[in-house]
Amino acid sequence: MCGFFIGALFFFGFAKLMRHRHGGGGCGGRRWGRRSRRGRRGRGRDRGPVMFLSRELDLDNEQRDVVSAEVDGLFDKVQSMRPVLARTRSDMADILRSETLSENDLAAMFERHDDALRELHHDAGARLGRLHVALDPDQRRALADLLERGLGRGLGGPFRGGI
Repeated sequence: MCGFFIGALFFFGFAKLMRHRHGGGGCGGRRWGRRSRRGRRGRGRDRGPVMFLSRELDLDNEQRDVVSAEVDGLFDKVQSMRPVLARTRSDMADILRSETLSENDLAAMFERHDDALRELHHDAGARLGRLHVALDPDQRRALADLLERGLGRGLGGPFRGGI
């Protein structure tokens, strides 16, 4: 019985310590093994890529705002393509279940992909243009060098490949 109380005291003390150390939100934004949608400091999205680029390119506040907006916008555009991909899986399953392969169904599926990619190309091009205007020539050269050699561990942590 005494062991139960000692264990309970230890557990509550440890929980209080972790809450105090990490700002009351659990361990670094995690809640019971699941990462919070707000990120570590409640700023909306994970600011890791923007902070990495800010540090590597020596961005001022206005440039950081432009980079943040363009990265967020591109992320939103890519996320908006998820329903197209989900529909592709169900369409592909329907095509495989059918008795004959329908060229019209395949063409319609790939046409949706082409439309979504055209929108993404247009959006990414516009965003790249705004980034090009916001950065000075040395920063553009540094960003180009980062992209050419691969960002590796700079964006996304140690367990993700380079972009």
